[in-house]
Amino acid sequence: FQFSDNTPEELSAKLESELKADFSNVDEARNVTDPLKAVHIHAINGGNNAEDPIVDYYLVDNTRGGTFVIKMKYFLEAAEGHGSRFQNMLKDFVIVENE
Repeated sequence: FQFSDNTPEELSAKLESELKADFSNVDEARNVTDPLKAVHIHAINGGNNAEDPIVDYYLVDNTRGGTFVIKMKYFLEAAEGHGSRFQNMLKDFVIVENE
């Protein structure tokens, strides 16, 4: 989804706060360039059981003062399978200008 009036930095603080209410381990937002240029937030609840949920947010600047929010949610058991595939799909994300 897309927020038209919030930058990735503005949204990252809000999302971090929301994640801390539901997840036991939330990494601080950081700028990344792989798999795409974005602000990345990673959260996991637990981390020892196959059923432990993981959420990754990628906040991508939409070049118009807003942000595309990409949310990936999966379980620890799927991190090497689905999680890896999600990462590869993100490499193909591009912003297409609407004429």
